Amino acid sequence: MTTANQEEHEYTEAEIKSVTELVKLLLKMEQEEQQRRRRLARQPQGFPMAGEGRDCWLCHTGVCHENGWYDKYGFKCMACQNAVNKRIIPGSLCNSIISVDVFSTN
Repeated sequence: MTTANQEEHEYTEAEIKSVTELVKLLLKMEQEEQQRRRRLARQPQGFPMAGEGRDCWLCHTGVCHENGWYDKYGFKCMACQNAVNKRIIPGSLCNSIISVDVFSTN
């Protein structure tokens, strides 16, 4: 659909390929998330999960070469998971829609 101020765009093969690759990536990510949710249904207390370059949802630290933890609050580094376990911080803070850098000195 075009408006009066828009020209119709012919998509190039490269553009089509880029969008196709993006959709494939998003589908793969969603499938992996669904697998984690199914595992969480079997292990409601959570489970260790390879960091693989993910960022902790709470402190935003990159977790590369060690395991993190995945539970109903999402993925966390082990330091944040230990703080949740010890009730130093509430777990619900981990998946807050407001992204806060809790360790910022600014």
